Amino acid sequence: MSSYTNGYNKNSSNKNFGTQNKKPFTTQPPRKAEPLNKTDYVKQAENIIREHLEQSNKCITSNKIRNVLTLMNELYNMARVDSKPELDEKTLSHIQYVKMRLVYESGRDDTVKSFINYSGLLSHLDSIKNNKEELFLVCRYTEALVAYHKFYAPKER
Repeated sequence: MSSYTNGYNKNSSNKNFGTQNKKPFTTQPPRKAEPLNKTDYVKQAENIIREHLEQSNKCITSNKIRNVLTLMNELYNMARVDSKPELDEKTLSHIQYVKMRLVYESGRDDTVKSFINYSGLLSHLDSIKNNKEELFLVCRYTEALVAYHKFYAPKER
């Protein structure tokens, strides 16, 4: 008769059970981003990408950064069709969904986490509140990040 022990050894201390393969948390928490404004968000995006590429040993892939842009474009398109200056409940809810997806993708891939932390996207999403113009600015900032990533990042093979 074989027995299944689920890794439990009654003769040893069980205090480290299930922690053998866990990596310690080593990345920085998201930083508070400088507020965006219409006149210099492109320069901010350039500085963020350059700093990210200098500081990070691994760069976010084009595919991953384009996925971030796709999420932001969904938000942009939702807000664009509504003529009111404030955001509707559906768009506000989708902002929360996008934020959750960014956090999830950050948890799956350290390069995404590093990029999200450097860019301050989570902080910028929080700053939108109910302001459609602020949402558009965050979306344009994300587009600028993608453009400068394409310009400065090493080519993928």
